[in-house]
Amino acid sequence: MPTLAPPTLTYHLTCDDTHGWAAVYRTGGTGLEFLGFQRLDEATLRMVRTNPDTSRDEDGMLRCTLTV
Repeated sequence: MPTLAPPTLTYHLTCDDTHGWAAVYRTGGTGLEFLGFQRLDEATLRMVRTNPDTSRDEDGMLRCTLTV
């Protein structure tokens, strides 16, 4: 019997790294699903800032996509 891998989850963050808050979205069957706001600790903020897929828009917010 084959082993099934869990589905890949993709999260999208829009982050105010000055104050440490992020809006978190998940890609789902109906498109982007808003999960809520999350306070990020310093280690997570460092990971978001150094992620090669992170970009800073003209509004100053960091945006990135994380796949787990």
